[in-house]
Amino acid sequence: MDLKTSERNDHDCLRFGNEHPNLPNNATHMDGSSLSIMFLEINSTEIDSTFTLVINIYVQNPTSGSLIQITDSFSRAVFDLTIGETVINLNAFHTNGTKCVSIAIDNMFNTSTWYLVGMRRDISAGTVSLIINNDIIKSASDTCGMFGLSKTHVTVGSWNSNTPGFRGLVRCLVMFSILNYNIILANHDTCINEDDNVPPGESCVGFLP
Repeated sequence: MDLKTSERNDHDCLRFGNEHPNLPNNATHMDGSSLSIMFLEINSTEIDSTFTLVINIYVQNPTSGSLIQITDSFSRAVFDLTIGETVINLNAFHTNGTKCVSIAIDNMFNTSTWYLVGMRRDISAGTVSLIINNDIIKSASDTCGMFGLSKTHVTVGSWNSNTPGFRGLVRCLVMFSILNYNIILANHDTCINEDDNVPPGESCVGFLP
C-alpha cells in the first residue's frame, strides 16, 4: 500500500519519487517527540501468522527510544522494538501485559550508517527473532500463542511520557507475510541504494515511505 496515493501494487511496493529536499535517501527525520510518529493500521490476523516487519534506519548520533511498536486497539504494546543507549530490546506481550518474548542484545549500531532493523515471527518454528541487516541476530521461544485481536497498528517512533521515541532517520517500513531472505535484502538494497522493485510474485503487506 502506497500511503501517498492509497493505491496498492503487489510488485512495486517500494516507491521513491518526490525527493526530500534536506534528508539523504528521501528519509524521514524522527526527533523522539510525541508528534514525531508514524501510525499505520494493519490486518490484525497478520500477527497471528508468520510475518517479517523491517524498517531502514540511519543512525546519525547515538540514539535511544522505541523504534517500532505493534499495538492493539487500546494502544497496548503487543510487540515492541526499542533501541537503548547500550541495549537493543525486542519484547512481545500477552493482552494482560505479561511478556511472552524477551530478547536483549548489546547496541551494535555505528553512527553515519544505514541499518535494516526489525522482527520476524515464525509460527512453524515457534520463535520470534531480531533482524539486523540480512541476519537473524537472536531468536527466542514464542509463547504468545494467538492474539486474536480485532484491530492492530504499527507505530514508528512510539512515544509516551516516560520514554522518548527513536531519534534518527527512517524509511521503508515493510511487512512481509512470507519468510524469504531475498525479500529483506531486496528491501534494504532498494531503499538505500537503487530504484529496484521487489521481485514479481513476492508481495508486501504494507509500507510507509
